[in-house]
Amino acid sequence: MKKFINILFVFSWLIYLVLFIAKKQEISLPYFISCYAADLLAIPLVLGLISVILKKYTANPYFELSAIKVLFACTYFSLLFEWILPSYSSNYISDPIDVLCYFVGGGCYYHITRFIKEKSLRDATTLR
Repeated sequence: MKKFINILFVFSWLIYLVLFIAKKQEISLPYFISCYAADLLAIPLVLGLISVILKKYTANPYFELSAIKVLFACTYFSLLFEWILPSYSSNYISDPIDVLCYFVGGGCYYHITRFIKEKSLRDATTLR
């Protein structure tokens, strides 16, 4: 299962990289993908990276972000990128659908990590 989560994490970063390059090269993508795919991936990528760092530095390979921490991250991103930064810079545009994408991405991250942890625990108990 650990290998699956690593593959999923790397694959998500590759998708984000392709989206970033496509935008820089001005490659036309479908509307939803060009506008919202990065927002859907933002929370899982950031929390995945934070989780990897915390697992390494807390020496706890079973460390997991709680639902409250995931909700906090979604709220933080929403406030920062959709309310605060757009009021200070024209580089940022406030879009309520982005907020929805942050929370959907956070929910997916939370449920996938919970599923993988529960499956790992079930597999560990069946081996005993």
